[in-house]
Amino acid sequence: MRFFLLFVLFIMVAFVGCQESKKQPYLIGAQQSHINPNSLVAKAQEREKDRQNQVELKRLETEANVEIAKIQTAKDIEISKIDAQTKQNVALTTSSVQKEQTKTHLYIAIAFAIILLIGLFLWYLNGKKSRELQAKLHEQKLQNDAMLKAQEIENERINKLLELCEKGILPEGVQKDVIQTAIISTTKTIEYKKGS
Repeated sequence: MRFFLLFVLFIMVAFVGCQESKKQPYLIGAQQSHINPNSLVAKAQEREKDRQNQVELKRLETEANVEIAKIQTAKDIEISKIDAQTKQNVALTTSSVQKEQTKTHLYIAIAFAIILLIGLFLWYLNGKKSRELQAKLHEQKLQNDAMLKAQEIENERINKLLELCEKGILPEGVQKDVIQTAIISTTKTIEYKKGS
């Protein structure tokens, strides 16, 4: 459109320039003294033509400016649409990324909680087995202590009976029973010590 306007403008200037030589009243320094009525009409027509050309030129310039403004407005609208679409796409992408990050953090938290629960459960089982083992060992120790105490008491009783037998205070039949009991008790003590 601009090129067309420039072309029209160039042609108009060229025509106006061609008409300039007709306006010149002097030819090679000589002055004409008489005025031709046809030349006045021609000059008036030429001025009218120039005025019309100027009006046409102004009209074309105005139309060109209007077209330029329309094109600029359309371009601005298109740029605004593209900008809005881009912002919307960026917002959707950002929202999607945030959702994915939230899901990832949630999965990590769940995995951490499960691992923590499994660890606590294993620690509890280990502690429970340890407590059971300690209780069993303590019970065996108490049983051993009780058995040793009972054997000690039995040994003291047998020793007293043997002392009584040595002194001859007990009758002979009772002495045989005491000696047999002492032999059996000693055998049991030896067997127990071997089994432990």
